[in-house]
Amino acid sequence: MSMNKLYRQSYRGNALILVVGILVLLVLVATAFITKTQSGRATAIAQRDSSMLTDRSNTIHREIADEIAQSLFAKNIAATFEAPANSANTRRVASGIAAQRYGHDPRYPYNHAPYAVIPWTNPPDNVILGIPAIGPDNPLGGPSFGDARWLRDTEPQRADIIDYVNQGVSGWNFVDGTPETFSHWQHMTNLSRSGNAWRIVKDISNVTGEASFGLSPTPIVVDLDIPIEQWPSFRPTRGGALAVNTSTGFPSLLNGGAANFNLWRQWTTLNGWAAGQLNSDQLPHNFLNLS
Repeated sequence: MSMNKLYRQSYRGNALILVVGILVLLVLVATAFITKTQSGRATAIAQRDSSMLTDRSNTIHREIADEIAQSLFAKNIAATFEAPANSANTRRVASGIAAQRYGHDPRYPYNHAPYAVIPWTNPPDNVILGIPAIGPDNPLGGPSFGDARWLRDTEPQRADIIDYVNQGVSGWNFVDGTPETFSHWQHMTNLSRSGNAWRIVKDISNVTGEASFGLSPTPIVVDLDIPIEQWPSFRPTRGGALAVNTSTGFPSLLNGGAANFNLWRQWTTLNGWAAGQLNSDQLPHNFLNLS
C-alpha cells in the first residue's frame, strides 16, 4: 500500500511539472507575440512617418521643378489698380497650353521669359540715389521681368584677406590684392512671384511674427519689387557692433544680433536696397568665411 501511494504522489508531481512547463511555454509565446506586435507597430509608425515625409518632400520638389519649368514661358500681365504693370506684385495670367517657349507678353514687350540661365534679377525701375531708370544694367521692367531670380551663383564672390605686416607700424597694414578666399553670394535663389506662395522669411526663428528686439513683427518679405536676393559685389563696411574684423577683413557678428536684425529689416525695404548699391555701409551681412 505504501508503494502504491508513493507512485500516485510521483504521478501528481509529474503532472504539476507538466502543467507548469505548459504555462511557462504559454507565457513565452505570449511575450514573443507581444514583443513582435509592438515591434511591428513601431515599424508601421516609422514607415508611416517616413512615407509622409517623403510625400511632403516630393511635393516641394515638384513645386520647385514646376516653378523652374514655368519660367520658360512668359505669363501675361493682368494689371490692376493695386500695382502697376511693371511691378513684380502685379498678378499674372497662367501660361496657356499653346504658349511659346521664351515668348513675351504682346502688350508689354519687357515681360518676356529669361533667354539665358544667368542668376540675375532685374532691378526696380525707380530712380533712387542715382540709380538709372533704364539702361544696360537696368532695362525696362522691374524684378521678375526677363530675369532669372530663381537661380543662384555657382560660387561666392572672391575676396582678399587683409594681411597685417609688422602690426602697430603705421602704413604697413594693406591688402595684397590676391583674392585668396570667398566672401559672399552675389545672387541667391528667390522663388517668390505673384502667382505662388513662396516668400522669404527674414528671421527663421520668428516665422510667426512675434515682436523681437523691440521691432515691429515683419518676418515675411511680401514686397516682390525688392530684389533682396541680389547683392552688390563689394563687401559690407559697417561700423560699431557690425564692424569689419581687423584681422581677417570679414564682418564681426559679436554683439550684433539685434543690430543685424534691424539692418536686415532695413535692407528689405526698397530704399534700403537701393542705398546699399552705392554705399557698402548700408549692407547687412551676407558672408560665408570659406577660407
